[in-house]
Amino acid sequence: SMRIPRNATFPSLTRPETFYVYADAYRLAAERLIKSFWPDTSIAPTPDHIVMPILYLIHHYVELELKEIVRLSYLVGYIQGQQLENLPLKGSHSLSQLLKMAESNLNELFPGKAPLLCQGLSEIIDDLEEFSSKGEALRYPEKMSGDPTISESYVADVPAVMEALEPVRKRFDGAIGCLIDMWDNL
Repeated sequence: SMRIPRNATFPSLTRPETFYVYADAYRLAAERLIKSFWPDTSIAPTPDHIVMPILYLIHHYVELELKEIVRLSYLVGYIQGQQLENLPLKGSHSLSQLLKMAESNLNELFPGKAPLLCQGLSEIIDDLEEFSSKGEALRYPEKMSGDPTISESYVADVPAVMEALEPVRKRFDGAIGCLIDMWDNL
C-alpha cells in the first residue's frame, strides 16, 4: 500500500478554498509533465501517449477551479441572503455546465464582471470537451464501445493550451481571491 509521508500536510476541509489548493496541484503536475516529457515543444513528446494524462490534469484543474468559484460564490451569496446556484460535488464534471454556473453566480455577486473571468476559457473548454464533456475519455485509451478515445488525426497542441490557460489562471486567482476576502469579512 502507498504510504503518505508523516510530514505531508493537507489543506483543512473546513477552509473555503480547499478545491483551489488541489486545483493548483493538478496544474503544477501538468506543467511538470510537459517539461519532463516534452522539452522541445516543436516535436511530439516521447512517449506520445503522455498527452492524455496531461490533458486530464488540465481538465481536472479547470474543473476544480470552476467548482471552487461556484462553491465559494454560493457560500458568500447564502450568507448575504442571495439564492445562487450550488452544485452537487459528486457527478458534476461538465466544464461547460460548471462555467455557466460560475458565470451566473459571479454575475449575481459582481454584476457585469463575469465575462472578464470567462474570457478565453470557453475555447479551452471546447478543446478539452472534444474528447468528453466530463473528461472521462481523457483517462482511458478507448471508449466503452471499444473505439479509440481519440482519432489518429487529432493533434493536441498541449503547450499552446497551457499558454492560453495562463491568463485564465490569473483570472481564476483574482475571482477566488475576491470571494475568499468576501468570505473572511462576513
